[in-house]
Amino acid sequence: QTSILQAMQTQLDQLGIGLKKSRSDDQVTMDARLQSLETSVAQIPESPKISEEFDRSIGVPGTNTAFRIGGFVKMSLVDSLDPIGSEDRFITGSIPPSGSTAADEDGQFSVSARQSRVNIEEREQTRFGVLRAFVEGDFAGDGDTFRLRHAFGQFRYLLAGKTWSNMVDAVAVPEEVDFEGINGRLQVRQPQFRYFPPFGQDSNFIISLEDPDPDVTGGDGKSQWPDVALSIDRRWFARWRTKTSVLLRQIEAQNTANPMGTKSAFGWGVSVSGKIGVGFWNDDDNFKFQFNIGDGLGRYINDLGSVGGQDAVFNPVTGELETLKVLSGYVSFQHWWNERMRATVTYSWVDVDNLSFQLPVDYNRTKRASINFIWSPIRDMEVGAEFLWGERVNNDLSSGRAKQLQVATTYRF
Repeated sequence: QTSILQAMQTQLDQLGIGLKKSRSDDQVTMDARLQSLETSVAQIPESPKISEEFDRSIGVPGTNTAFRIGGFVKMSLVDSLDPIGSEDRFITGSIPPSGSTAADEDGQFSVSARQSRVNIEEREQTRFGVLRAFVEGDFAGDGDTFRLRHAFGQFRYLLAGKTWSNMVDAVAVPEEVDFEGINGRLQVRQPQFRYFPPFGQDSNFIISLEDPDPDVTGGDGKSQWPDVALSIDRRWFARWRTKTSVLLRQIEAQNTANPMGTKSAFGWGVSVSGKIGVGFWNDDDNFKFQFNIGDGLGRYINDLGSVGGQDAVFNPVTGELETLKVLSGYVSFQHWWNERMRATVTYSWVDVDNLSFQLPVDYNRTKRASINFIWSPIRDMEVGAEFLWGERVNNDLSSGRAKQLQVATTYRF
């Protein structure tokens, strides 16, 4: 079209030499054609500008929309050297105590690809800003079936859908091979409505209303009020970043021993996490941490969420619903040997303040330590090995320990 326009303009210039002569029918026709082409060019949508910032995206011709398909294929070899109660991951809370029937069983070996993921993301450039939609799932459902992980839409400062809770700090999560992840980390995905207005050059503020889904021992959780989560993260000195989060929630449940009685209790939680670039040996070396404290915070903590029933407990004597106080966290250091090889050491813990009426076998505390080595021979491929150790202690102080070795290969697309 540009070439045609240029050619027509040249012809018009030649015809315009005799400006004093009357316009011919051919000139009038040519002007009309030129005007028609200019109009049609103006009506053609621009190429999606967002695709220039949207790495590996594909622009949809004739629109301001671009999309991207991504994910990875991961194969894991998991060798449980001791009984642990889980096949393809390291769940610290499922370690059986010494002397129990489960503790006398042999460890087991498993091969799994159910961690593999696939996602699709779409972005559209509108006159008011970018509209974004994202859906992701893996195959960790029962029988290796597809399981929804994320499904949300985002426009400017608003997000609605299922994704990581506002309490989660994805930037401060250490790199691991294990699919389960750190026992003391805040880790939950749930439906929410999130608002994140502009908040300074080096800071971000987020407030969210999230699905409460109470997880109660001895009762069925109710959802009367949404959980309210607020967070502020800030960058310091270019290489440091910290996040502070606060959770407020109303926990309600119906006592299974007394179906007519519904009780409620107030829950709260505070989390401080971050990533600090240290650069002692390599500029990419980093230190990551998270410290969590709360009352009724259990479901948000990875290990307690896997075990279940750790938000609150019904008192069998009074029938009242009583929340569980918890303290958890982790510290981690990652060293980069070069641009393709790195190693990470992590230590984590969870400590529950048990109530006097809880059972002897109830969860009291766990510890977890891991060390891994990951190599990326090419950009989108990773080969990693990880050794894990964990301990669970029950309310009666009976305990069990377990070790596990994992090797995994990941192909990203």
